[in-house]
Amino acid sequence: MLKADDPFMLLFTSGTVGLAKGVAVPLKALLSMMAYMRYGIGLRADDAYWNVADPGWAYGLYYGVVGPLLLGHATTFYDGPFTVESTYHMLEKYHITNLAAAPTAYRLLLAAGSQAAQQIKGQLRVANSAGEPLNDDVITSAGYRIGPFDVESCLIEHPAVAESAVVGKPDPERTELVKAFVVLRPGYEPQGD
Repeated sequence: MLKADDPFMLLFTSGTVGLAKGVAVPLKALLSMMAYMRYGIGLRADDAYWNVADPGWAYGLYYGVVGPLLLGHATTFYDGPFTVESTYHMLEKYHITNLAAAPTAYRLLLAAGSQAAQQIKGQLRVANSAGEPLNDDVITSAGYRIGPFDVESCLIEHPAVAESAVVGKPDPERTELVKAFVVLRPGYEPQGD
C-alpha cells in the first residue's frame, strides 16, 4: 500500500544553474491538483479544456495532463510553437470553453485586435492565467515592469509590517511610481522619514 508521501511522479529541474535534479512529487499532491482544477481552473464536465503550457514544465504537466485526468476529463494538446493564428485556430476547431495560458499569451492575443478574436466570440466560459501578473497587475515605471506582488513580498518580510498593498501612482515623467500602503504590527509606530 502506497503512502501519501510516496512519489507518483519524478519531475526534473531545468538545470539552469547546474545539472538537472529529479524532484519527487508525492501522491498527496494529487489532492491539491484536483482542488485547483475544480475550484481554481473551474473545470466542468461539459468544458472543452486546453492548457497552452508545455507539459514539459510543471504547470503544463500538473494542470494540462494530471489535473484533467484526475477529474476524468479530456485535455487538448497542440504540437507546435505558440502563435496568435494557431491559438485561435485551436480554440475554434476544438470549441474550447476553458482556456489556461500564461499572461504573455493573453497579451499577444489582445495585441492582435478584436477582429482576430471574432471567430470565437462568446465561446470561452473561463480564461485562466498563472505564472506572472496580467497587464492590470504590473506597474510600469521608467520603462521597468514591476510586479506589485514582488514588492509586497519584500515589504512583508520586515518585522514591523503586518500587511502591504502596492499600486502604481500616475507620474508624468516615469509613467507610474510605486506606491505602497503598509499596515504596521502592534507596537510599531510610523516614522516621518
